[in-house]
Amino acid sequence: MDVIYKKPGHVELVRYRDGKRFLKVGVVQSIAISNSAENAVVADGNSSFDRLYGICFSSKVDITLNSFQQKFYSAITNLIEAQPKAITASVLTMGGLMSEAELLDCGTMRVIGEYGVPPTIKHSITLPKTPVSPCDIAVCDDNNDPLVYTEEEPGDGEFRVVGRELFFNASATGKMFVVAYDATGIDIGRSQMDDQRMSNDIFKLTIAGEAALQNNEGVTMLDAVTFDRVMAVSEAASPVRQKEPQGWKFTMQVLSPRRGRRAMDFIIQNL
Repeated sequence: MDVIYKKPGHVELVRYRDGKRFLKVGVVQSIAISNSAENAVVADGNSSFDRLYGICFSSKVDITLNSFQQKFYSAITNLIEAQPKAITASVLTMGGLMSEAELLDCGTMRVIGEYGVPPTIKHSITLPKTPVSPCDIAVCDDNNDPLVYTEEEPGDGEFRVVGRELFFNASATGKMFVVAYDATGIDIGRSQMDDQRMSNDIFKLTIAGEAALQNNEGVTMLDAVTFDRVMAVSEAASPVRQKEPQGWKFTMQVLSPRRGRRAMDFIIQNL
């Protein structure tokens, strides 16, 4: 039965360390499975041809994704997912009142943006998120000269903060400023690199999709390939941050299977 593949299929990874399953890995562009035989060449002085001996078999799976899923990326690159802490915070209710609430918090997040001061009487800009502390806000002009925080009416080269609003002197009208601050009250996920964690996790990998008949692509059949033990190897660079979206690629090396299991199990639906 000759078949062709017009879709890459879906990826399922199960981490052996804790049984955590990863089904949402991102938009799959392509999946390439490659197998190769490793050989050793031994010189034979009595022959024009050297001796060739097989020594091992190598398999790997290259997966290219066109979207970025942070938790999945953290899993295969050995980053540690930070656990949120329970905190008591003041929350603004629908009625405009501040009430105490128990929240799960992963800490603060750095926010950087560029803003222009409009020609209004207030001479102010509004930040998208709430700063942790007004005095820790960094503001720079086009020359990278810093503005100074003040609690009084701002003069030239100064700014004042009320909540999420930054107020400037009238001389700042029409100028652009870069503002950097640590924000609070954001629901975030955090992954961290620990220099003490050196071993890579081992996964079970399943690729499930469909194939089509070579001479009649309207006829499809289910297929699945399962690898008993795999480990991420080589480079797994996150997508380039630029105007045109780009994908990213990672490689899973197939390892020797568990006792009594097969390294690779390929199944296809019979017609």
